[in-house]
Amino acid sequence: MVMKEININRNCIAKCFISIAMLSLFGCTKGKVENVTFDVSLDSINYKLGENVNYRFSGYADNITYYSGEKIANYPIALGNRYEFYNRTLAKGKAILQFQSLLQNIGQANTLSLLVSQNFNGKYDSASIMAATWVDITNRFVLSDGTSSAFTPSSNIDVSDFKDSAVFFAFRYKAVTGVTQPKWTINNLNLTFYARGIDSTNRVTNDTFTVATLNPVWKAVNILNKSQNWSVSTTQLSFAGTTATSAANEDWVISKDLYLNRVPTDKPTSIIKTYTDAMMNSFQPPPYTSSGKYKVAFISSNASYVGQKGKVKELEVEISP
Repeated sequence: MVMKEININRNCIAKCFISIAMLSLFGCTKGKVENVTFDVSLDSINYKLGENVNYRFSGYADNITYYSGEKIANYPIALGNRYEFYNRTLAKGKAILQFQSLLQNIGQANTLSLLVSQNFNGKYDSASIMAATWVDITNRFVLSDGTSSAFTPSSNIDVSDFKDSAVFFAFRYKAVTGVTQPKWTINNLNLTFYARGIDSTNRVTNDTFTVATLNPVWKAVNILNKSQNWSVSTTQLSFAGTTATSAANEDWVISKDLYLNRVPTDKPTSIIKTYTDAMMNSFQPPPYTSSGKYKVAFISSNASYVGQKGKVKELEVEISP
């Protein structure tokens, strides 16, 4: 059995127990904060999938919160429940951009570019776009050549080199008069961050976060020829193109500000005791739904208006199929 006791600082406890601590302040009749004597034990660390894990409690704490150790399974609908990531907001890893493109009505070449800016001011107008510094990354991607009616996958491209600040992505359509101005369509766009980190038991942890899709991220901005502009929907970006006799076109469709390596913090699975609750002898959470090793944490605290005292108790359980 792996068990660890950690003294935690006031900020850590406050993050987990803001609302609970308030209850403690009202309920406490003395200013003195008693030491936390809460402890947890298990008869075994090995369980079958679907089997209940019964934690036995001893001692006392005003407030107890439980982290099951489960990783993110359905972001952003559900977050992870790992205590080691309770305050993680940035992560190492890779940001991967992918999309599909279709070129139609082939005319002049090189009308579509993909650009990135880290100093665009977020004002979607011509002056702001021209004032920003844009890096052309078109050559990182595979684009449709117009010889097939099928969409062309861009391939999965690492754009992690733009992770250190807010970033804007833009598709720019630029065409001159005198040659047929082709049609472009972009769909199935996904910008995904694959976080990678080492937890305190030296296990590699991998989480996947969707940074952006086509909805509702993109805004069209007309620069030249107001009769033509990008069409933006929840499923695709498209520029209709026009004939050779049409005036020159320059039109941009730009993402909102994106943060490639910013990740949400993991959350407690449940608050299992507050100051007003009686101390229990045991706790049986819902069974795990996936096999694997889980690092469970119980965060306990006592609090009054003069301060807080707390502990973290960590145990490891293994769920077999």
